[in-house]
Amino acid sequence: MHVPRRVVVVCLVAVALTAALGPAQAQVGARAMGMGGAFVGLADDATATYYNPAALVFLPCASLTYTHASENQSEAVVRDLPPLGASGTLRGVGLIRDFASYVTPFDEQTAVGLSYLNSILASASMYDADLQGMDTVEWKEHEYWLSAGYKFGETTAVGANFRWITDNISVDFAGFPSNSDSDSAWALDVALFQRFQENVTGGLIIRNLNQPSLQHPMDLVDVHHELPITGSIGAAAKMWGLTAAVQIEDVSDAVNRAVRFGVEQCFTRDRLKFALRAGWFGDESALTLGAGVIYSGWSADVAVVDVGSNATWLVGVTGIF
Repeated sequence: MHVPRRVVVVCLVAVALTAALGPAQAQVGARAMGMGGAFVGLADDATATYYNPAALVFLPCASLTYTHASENQSEAVVRDLPPLGASGTLRGVGLIRDFASYVTPFDEQTAVGLSYLNSILASASMYDADLQGMDTVEWKEHEYWLSAGYKFGETTAVGANFRWITDNISVDFAGFPSNSDSDSAWALDVALFQRFQENVTGGLIIRNLNQPSLQHPMDLVDVHHELPITGSIGAAAKMWGLTAAVQIEDVSDAVNRAVRFGVEQCFTRDRLKFALRAGWFGDESALTLGAGVIYSGWSADVAVVDVGSNATWLVGVTGIF
């Protein structure tokens, strides 16, 4: 049975959009994700530009971090896929994400940061018997942002992110580009960070305060991608080398309210410092595990989210200057 190629594309777009607009949340930072992503109330490294920019003013010196995350793609063989009556291999959600950030104190009360996040939000593909290749749909997103934190007194700080978002949806027929569309928007995040005691902290971030919207008017499909306002609140405590953190993600339930929590145990041997981490990433009901090693101001970290065939792996490196 011959299947019109445009119908196949509509099917692929529907798969991709279902994945992209689902409840999954960004997974940033190998150390943070090893602790279940419960980092809004802790935010004590350069990933604070994402989790809580207000905490930047409490970082002791300049820092640079990079994390790469990748998720195994799901794959299924389908036969007589309604309403197409087609057979083939359908590849679903895949995630590749790169995050980089540089932060530095500006003066005793102010700190700034620059960040970049590159994501594949969703992808889908199906074998095209006519062209003997794969028809694919891919949704990519790039974010660039400036972070700033300002400290009031010794224990309270506020912060903000000014983000520029560009995303692109592309459709290829067996390797031949057919249709694509890009759109851009800016977004504003505001944050609060509080030191209750030397080793007890808390934080709050409200994302997408201006509710940015991106449009993709494509053949047969008009995609409207709106980023809702979400708020997250968290707290953390440190004692005897153990750090524990808890967070309520998306308090208003605009997308998917969830609880995150995590722990980190540090110990020292000679000149090396080691860390073991575990957590619960409630957004996806997933267990997280992680480890890290620190030497002479540099750290290397690894984490896994949802141990199993659909695991997301993160590796990262951080330097303090």
